[in-house]
Amino acid sequence: MRQSVCPADFPDSVRAIVPIGGSARTGTFNKVFLAGIRSAIVSDPDWNNGFYGDTPPIRGLRQFARVYAGWGFSEPFYRQEVFKAAFGASSVEEFIETFWEAFFIKCDANNLLAQVWTWEHNDISAHPRFAGDFEKALSSIKARTILVPAATDTYFPPVDNEFEAKHIPHAEVPPDSFHLGAHEPDESR
Repeated sequence: MRQSVCPADFPDSVRAIVPIGGSARTGTFNKVFLAGIRSAIVSDPDWNNGFYGDTPPIRGLRQFARVYAGWGFSEPFYRQEVFKAAFGASSVEEFIETFWEAFFIKCDANNLLAQVWTWEHNDISAHPRFAGDFEKALSSIKARTILVPAATDTYFPPVDNEFEAKHIPHAEVPPDSFHLGAHEPDESR
């Protein structure tokens, strides 16, 4: 997400960038997701306003994982039950528990909240030089740019990168891209 900041702020210092699965500014729809995962943690009484000591907010982290599960892979991934072959899970519930929950309960809740804050506030135009002018910030990037979205990405849809590419000189969006795409089904077949 922050891959475009340096090329915008220091355009003569960066020759090429390849942002994978990101955007130069976090979209409003994406912020709805972030509000949900933040709420999952902070609503757990064990979070204790971030002062949880030896009792981390496990219930909140599990809920964080469950919300994330619906966004981390696409609808076709779940409809086609790719989780069975790719991850050996016999059901959605098992996949959520063994993949998403197993990962997120190992994470520090405050660290995750810091990442959510950073993600939510991602905006290359939030710099005095650009004064919130997103298109101006994008057009300041001189580096050769290859933007790599995923056709099925809910966080960073290709339409966002296509808009950015129109305003970044020397930018392109390859037709077949990925993010968590290695496990995503090809809906064109």
